[in-house]
Amino acid sequence: MALRTSTRIHLAVILVATHGIAGAAERVYLTAYTSSGLPIYTNRPMQPEPRRKAATAASLAGAGSAETLFAATQAAAVRGGRPKPDLSVDSLIQLAARTHGIEEALLRAVIDVESGFNPAARSRSGALGLMQLMPDTARRYGVTDARDAAQNIRGGALYLKDLLERFGGNVRLALAAYNAGEGAVIRYGHRVPPFAETQVYVPTVLDRYRSYVAQASAREAGRQR
Repeated sequence: MALRTSTRIHLAVILVATHGIAGAAERVYLTAYTSSGLPIYTNRPMQPEPRRKAATAASLAGAGSAETLFAATQAAAVRGGRPKPDLSVDSLIQLAARTHGIEEALLRAVIDVESGFNPAARSRSGALGLMQLMPDTARRYGVTDARDAAQNIRGGALYLKDLLERFGGNVRLALAAYNAGEGAVIRYGHRVPPFAETQVYVPTVLDRYRSYVAQASAREAGRQR
């Protein structure tokens, strides 16, 4: 799915050109947490390259920072402003997480980065809705209206679940596949592909994921006092 700038995300990224391929980075795996993150709204069809024209780290040398590229891509994708998430969307996220066995904090993080919780978000490549589903992926998971929040979240959650299962619970690789496509992750030796957008997307979602986990843990601790 195409990336969307979130007012809650301040990207702390460095030049992709200096970091190279992130495939050797540490693996991150799902763990069990009490999930109750704050409400805050793409998707990759089965194809070998990202939906956007990919740029390798080497091709970015002298072309500016990955942060600039990432922000520009997100800004171009979101249409009609960034509405505040409402309780209905929050409930849909909780329901999808419970129904499909996905950690709620992870699902929120993907939605946050993908669309900034904007159900009307549309990318230049045609990705739609909260989880930025491409038409092929939407059809694959029975989504007939990608602008419908319930259908979009359900379809995106199912796709994310399939990716987690396909890559053995490796969250980093599942996120890379959500952004760049399953084929790209496999082709690059089950590593994060060297595409500029994917190199920034994966750590950004992971950062939001950890933030939502921390928020949920803090609320749980507060309730137990």
